[in-house]
Amino acid sequence: MRAHLPTLPSDLTRPPSRVELSRTREYLSAGADCVYPIGVTAADEIRVLAEEMGGPVNIWLRPGTPSLEEHTRLGVARISLARGLQRIASVSVQRALEALASGNSEAAVALLA
Repeated sequence: MRAHLPTLPSDLTRPPSRVELSRTREYLSAGADCVYPIGVTAADEIRVLAEEMGGPVNIWLRPGTPSLEEHTRLGVARISLARGLQRIASVSVQRALEALASGNSEAAVALLA
C-alpha cells in the first residue's frame, strides 16, 4: 500500500511542514509500504523528502526527473512508471498498424525485434 501525497507543494523550497510529516507518519503507521509524493520531480526536493518523510519514498520516474541511479543516491526506495510502459506499447502498436495499413509489412515486423 502506498500513501499518495498530492498535497505536497510542487516546489519544495521549504521542508515539508509538520502537518505533512505527521500525515505521512500516520500513513506509515497504518501500514503504508512507502510514501508517494506525486508531482515531485527535482533532485533537491526528492532528497529532502527521502530524508524527512520517516519511511521509504516512491517517486514517479518520467521525463524531467533524475535518472534511476540518481534516485538511488537521493534515497528513493522505489520508483513507479505509472502508465509509461503502456504508452510505449501503445505507440509501438500504432506504428505497426500504420506500417501494415501502408503496405509496409517489413516495417511492422521490424517493430517486433
